[in-house]
Amino acid sequence: MQEVKTSTELYNKIQKVIDVIDITFFSGKGKEKIPQLVFAINNQCRSCVTAFVQPDALYDKSNNTRLQYMGINPKYLNRNIAEILATICHELCHIYENAFIHIPRGGYHDKCWENLMADCGLTAVILNKSRTAVSTKITEGGEFEKFVDNFIKENGEDYFNIVEYSPAIERQTKVALGLEDDVDDDDKPKADNADIPIKKYNRNKVKYICPKCDSKVWGKAGLHIICGDCECEYEEEVENEEN
Repeated sequence: MQEVKTSTELYNKIQKVIDVIDITFFSGKGKEKIPQLVFAINNQCRSCVTAFVQPDALYDKSNNTRLQYMGINPKYLNRNIAEILATICHELCHIYENAFIHIPRGGYHDKCWENLMADCGLTAVILNKSRTAVSTKITEGGEFEKFVDNFIKENGEDYFNIVEYSPAIERQTKVALGLEDDVDDDDKPKADNADIPIKKYNRNKVKYICPKCDSKVWGKAGLHIICGDCECEYEEEVENEEN
């Protein structure tokens, strides 16, 4: 049996989801087909978004075509499969709107996009007045809920088996497979600097002391301050760690 390359496997799975969503909610319902796009696993904005779209971000010189880009945050590939599918559909609604209706200002979720979401059986939960922060909810009893059920029957709940690595995920997987007991393991490999005390600073200010006259000032970490009386550079005071 020929080995499947990891990146090919993952990207083929994402493309399959895009194609199935297109047939189910767009081209299969009389709308335009989701246009060609470039997608990638991208941790550019790890802490703020699950995925994002950049309209006309790329250009295909071979056929004079502008392409949209969709970045998918690997951090969120370990969620419930229904949430992952809803996120991808959320972004495809952006791509459809950009290609066939209009391109709204950056980050804005307008009523047109919201209506596309509703047509798919998704509810847009607007989180701020500027409509730049939006959550996606699967409408109970709607078409997307049925779509998820059918997708799971055909592909299983662990469709995206390649996720961002963390020791917790690895351990959960081993326990589920019976490869490891659910107990603490003191023999786990540690980082080379695991036993080195970490120098901590007050998040707001650090105490600096003049080594000659013992005068004190406070400021942010990393400052280079000269004592006006002694002409000595202040030194940061390092607090002792408590065991």
